[in-house]
Amino acid sequence: MRSGIMTNYLGLFLIVHIVLTIIYTIVLVIKDRYLGLCRGAVVLMLPGIGFLSYLVMDILSLFDHKVAYFDQDELMAKIDKSSYKQLPNEDEELNVVPIAEVLAVSSNTDKRRVILDFLKVDHSKMEGFATFMLESLDNGDVETTHYVASSLFELSRARTKKLRRLWQSYEDNPSDPKIMGNYLQVLLDYIQNERLTNKDLEKYKGVYVEVFKKLMEQYPELIVEKDLENIVEIFIRFKDYDDALKWCRQFMDKFPRSEIPYVLKLDVYFRQKNNQKFTESLNDLMASSIQLSNSTWKLVRRWSNR
Repeated sequence: MRSGIMTNYLGLFLIVHIVLTIIYTIVLVIKDRYLGLCRGAVVLMLPGIGFLSYLVMDILSLFDHKVAYFDQDELMAKIDKSSYKQLPNEDEELNVVPIAEVLAVSSNTDKRRVILDFLKVDHSKMEGFATFMLESLDNGDVETTHYVASSLFELSRARTKKLRRLWQSYEDNPSDPKIMGNYLQVLLDYIQNERLTNKDLEKYKGVYVEVFKKLMEQYPELIVEKDLENIVEIFIRFKDYDDALKWCRQFMDKFPRSEIPYVLKLDVYFRQKNNQKFTESLNDLMASSIQLSNSTWKLVRRWSNR
């Protein structure tokens, strides 16, 4: 008896639900066909819950239009706007050629245009920038060479001016850690990018090492892995391999979980053609519990299979 009553109630509920859904859908279809069909399908599949959800959103939208389920006109306007905003620059997209190749094979007019466009943006932090600029000097066009030379001159002048300013700040405040750090950055940039004589390179390398040692002695907590990597690479560049290895050992002492000093040691032994030390260092790295990056894993696999 009770189950029969429940069945009757359930049947009545479903009939009322279907009728209300049809009415609700028709009303919405009159206003917006797609909106009506979408909401109608959801309300039909979710008896009670679907209708109540949309009712709550509609009521809230009366106070704040942003809460509405969606505004089709606004949505289409956003799509159209994003479409024309993201239209590609056909001249740029159809002419994506490495700049070095353009300078090598293009006409003088194209070379000038490419170089001028390149120099409009500061690429001085780009990897290989200095090498590219120096190679661009020999491109076969006098005017393009003039553009490149002028840019290099301005960069050099700005770099020298900055170095002098930081040198003076360091002279005035020789124990200020922030000034010491900034001075080291400028010195490193100067050593790496200026066309200096061997005598000047030695001079600035000496200053860099002196300031770095002072910073490390007075403020060891400020030294990070990149700082030690930089100074080892400076010694490697100047072929001071014994000093490079000494700093690698200090690097390992300060950052025992770092893979970088091992990789730097491998670099030194490879340059020295010291196969025994290279193999020993490689085995030490493989036997350690240091978590290796993908690039170092490739290096280890490559050399361990030889």
